[in-house]
Amino acid sequence: MRSAVEVDVGRVGALAGDRFLLCSDGLSGVVEAPRIEEVLAGEAIETSARALVAAANDRGGPDNVTVALAWLS
Repeated sequence: MRSAVEVDVGRVGALAGDRFLLCSDGLSGVVEAPRIEEVLAGEAIETSARALVAAANDRGGPDNVTVALAWLS
């Protein structure tokens, strides 16, 4: 038996330089928002996902950690 899935759909304005993060609670439940923001602001996109996963694992990451990033240029 399949359970129903509720999907939220919306639009946001985006400008060059904006960064978007889609992640599981394996990241957001373990790493505080200010630390996530710090990594996204200071790291290149190529290393940001790895740095975020490492931050979750360094804090004992009790769950799977999924990170997807999109940056507008």
